[in-house]
Amino acid sequence: MDKLIQLAYISRSTEPYETTAHIPTNVAKILLQSRANNKKNNIVGVLYFSDNCFFQCIEGEQSAIEALYKKLLKDPRHKELKIILKQSIASISFSKWSMKHVPLEQKMMALLKLNGYKSFDPYLFNDQMNRDIIALLLSSKGESQ
Repeated sequence: MDKLIQLAYISRSTEPYETTAHIPTNVAKILLQSRANNKKNNIVGVLYFSDNCFFQCIEGEQSAIEALYKKLLKDPRHKELKIILKQSIASISFSKWSMKHVPLEQKMMALLKLNGYKSFDPYLFNDQMNRDIIALLLSSKGESQ
């Protein structure tokens, strides 16, 4: 068994986002595909989307995570992918979710305001802000599968 890692990355959506219910259509498509693929590869994750930016944290065996990230780099739905955290972990943080989506606008806006940010632009965040967002995502109840 490979060592377990946690990888968090940010990216910008290349697709316009149209809302159906409370999840933008492009995000709903990504969630559907991710949930199926992640289950097959024993990967778990959490996804946040706002202001046309993705913030995702995934966990699993290093080889599976690295293979997934290589695929993401070629995915035309994303651009400007940037790894913001990559670390070894002793165990999976959220084993029940193949891909969790957290629509937590109020909590995220409060966190942004507390740290002096006016909008969700993860390309401007410092390391502490990124860790705070990951902690918020991991602790939040959201829609999961």
